[in-house]
Parts: sequence; structure tokens; C-alpha cells
Amino acid sequence: MSSSVHLPRLDGSQLVALILETLLNGYFHILLIQCLRVLYQRSKVTRDKYIFNWPLVLTAFLLFVTITGHWITSVLMAFEAFIQPRGSEFRPPGPADLTPAESVYLDLANPKSVLGSGFFIASALIGDSFMTYRCYIVWSRNKIVVILPILLCLAGAVSGGMVTYYFTQANQPIFKAGGSWITACFSITFICNLYSTLLIALKIYLSNRELIALGVNSTCGLEKIVGILVESAALYSCFIALAMATYVSHSNVQYIFVAVTIPIIGVIFCMIVTRSHSVNRTDETCALPSFSFQPARESATTIPPSDFKITKTTEVERHNDQLPGKNEG
Repeated sequence: MSSSVHLPRLDGSQLVALILETLLNGYFHILLIQCLRVLYQRSKVTRDKYIFNWPLVLTAFLLFVTITGHWITSVLMAFEAFIQPRGSEFRPPGPADLTPAESVYLDLANPKSVLGSGFFIASALIGDSFMTYRCYIVWSRNKIVVILPILLCLAGAVSGGMVTYYFTQANQPIFKAGGSWITACFSITFICNLYSTLLIALKIYLSNRELIALGVNSTCGLEKIVGILVESAALYSCFIALAMATYVSHSNVQYIFVAVTIPIIGVIFCMIVTRSHSVNRTDETCALPSFSFQPARESATTIPPSDFKITKTTEVERHNDQLPGKNEG
């Protein structure tokens, strides 16, 4: 196959993808450390019996393994492609009009290429599962609202598994080897992320209206909803859509978007967790929905169930005293 069939050049696209992925991996690792520090500080303030919130820590660990694993396989592939053995007669098997680097990257059955594909699928599934879990918690552990995203996660696992399997048997370019399975994988993770994010935004909007009706001064409003959409749907879904569009158009730019999307999944996770669990005693506004995996605690003076946390206890009690039937004589 001629190297000019799909533009830009494959070896150049892979090199740019590795550079961008390396930069975003460094950013992800910094945010991961900050995320774990915030979780630890919050556990000390709230006196949780568990040092960390184990579902979030487990998700962070799995993302660290898959994102770092994909970067390592990309580096190893780059060494194999660009660092040739000594001797001018060396040339990997492949068409004569391809560079040695292109011949290496076109070999989808290469174990490192298959492993990298597996790491990408795993990262996407972890990201989708986190969005589903977040939706489940925000909707007060309502199982009905997460039926669709759970089914989408299962479908994504199946399509991703088929993509990885076809890579092991591939003897042709990625645009023909994966076929519709790759498009299905992109589409499923896009829909799952968008669905969960819109439901979360809807719940926060409804809860915010309830707080305002109760007389609780909340400044979260639409600004927080926009923040959530930017953090998840507008960022993650944007890269997924670009990766799918460039793949469908048979452009090698899709390698760049796929490589960038993987650390972006981890970056979004850390940003959401850090923002929703930050302990700021001077903040008098409501925070984002909590993800603490704990049973609900009863209190003698509480407002109706809400997904918002009022960080100043005295403020909550003051508004409760103004509710009908709670006025002091």
C-alpha cells in the first residue's frame, strides 16, 4: 500500500501523537497526585472510617495502569519504528514504497500494537463506568437511570474486544481491519458519556431549584452545570467525536486524537474528583455532588434530600428554622 493513500504521513502522525500523549501524561500524573491528596484531606476532615474513598481510588489506580501502559507501548513502538539496527541493508517486511517506520506502524498484529489497543479500550470503559457511577450517586442511587449506560458499557466492552481480536488477525490497514467495530466503539462511548452527563446536569438543575424554593441561598446555578459539561461532555466527547470523524474519513490524524483522548480521560476524572471533594471552609456556596460511597446519615435537623452539600452547617440550620412548622415560639 502506498504511503500517500492516507494523509498526513503515518510515521509523522504517530510521532506527533507520541509527543502530545507524553505531555498530557505528565499533566495527568500531576493531577492524580493532587486528586489523591484532596481525597486524603477530605477523609480527615469528615472523619471517615476509611482513609480513602475506595471506589474512586480504585478507579484512579486502574486509569493510572491503563493510561501509563498505553504510553509505554507507544514509546516501545516508536523505538522499534525509528531506531533501526545498524546496517544499511536492514528493512522490515512490507511494500517497497513504505518507510521502515510506516511498515512497523502498519503491522497491527504486532503484540505492542494489540496491547496498546487493549489499553485504549480499557481506559474508555473505565471512563464510561465512572460516568455511570457518578450518575448513579447524583440520582440518589436510582438504578433505573443507569440501566442504559450499563448496557452501553457492556456493548462497548464487546465491540472493544472484537476490535482487539481483529487486530491480532490483521494483515491490512486499520481502516479495513477494524471495520465497523471501531466506529461502533467510538459511538458507544460517545453516547454513554453524553447521556450520563446530561442526566447529571438535569439533576443538579432540579436540585438547585429545590434549594432556592426552600430559601437556601445557592450560587451554583447554571455556572456549575456549564462547568460539568465542560469537564466531561464538551471535552471528552469532543475528542471522541474527532477521533471517530477522522477514522471514518480515513485520515491518519485519527492516531493523534486517539493518543490524546487516553490521558484526557484521566485528566477529566482527576479534575472532577478534585473539584467535588475539595475542602474549603471559607466557601459558602454549594459544592458539586459528592461521590462518597457511604450510607446516608440521619440528622435531627436536615433539609429534604438533595445532591448538594452546604459547607456551613450553621447556614443550613438557620434556613431549616424558617421552614413551616419549625419556627420558634
